Amino acid sequence: MNQSMLSSLKKAKPTANSASQYPDWVLASPPVTKKLFDAINALYEEIEYKIEKGFIEDIDWSLGPIIKCNIAIKAVVSPSNIRKDRQPKLYDFIILKNNELKELLPSKAQKKQSKSKTKKDYKHEIKSLKNQLKQNENEKYKEFFNQIIENHLTTKQKDLALKNEKLLLEVKNHEETIRNLREKLNQYMKQLSNI
Repeated sequence: MNQSMLSSLKKAKPTANSASQYPDWVLASPPVTKKLFDAINALYEEIEYKIEKGFIEDIDWSLGPIIKCNIAIKAVVSPSNIRKDRQPKLYDFIILKNNELKELLPSKAQKKQSKSKTKKDYKHEIKSLKNQLKQNENEKYKEFFNQIIENHLTTKQKDLALKNEKLLLEVKNHEETIRNLREKLNQYMKQLSNI
């Protein structure tokens, strides 16, 4: 590598995943901690956006909006990596981020979230889930039938292509027969004219 390439690399700005964005405790931890740290921050930003836009009904505040299961899914790691005895600073970071999100929540919404759901709320939620289930089923049926139709059309196209090929071969054979018959006719005509 020449000097100009080295100097250009030194001048390059740090990327989004550079080491400078991580606290020291993350850098000193195993590589999985970086994934978890990034996942927590990504979830934090998503939930913060929902709060800003007023979509707070979608957020579960009972255990805290950022939970181990979602972090693990986002980071594509096992939830067992997020344990207080294994990574206490990461665990504290989750609590800190959850508290920050709770502070962002408008005071009315906090009161609304703290009260338990009524029978009417559950009925509304059940109705919503049933509608969503029905919509998902219809989507699956649509996908299934489209696939059947597509397979049927493909089979028909193959059959038609084979039939077309067979007919072309027959036409070729008939043309050959016609040519042979014309030659014989010409020979007979010559023989007749010689008589």
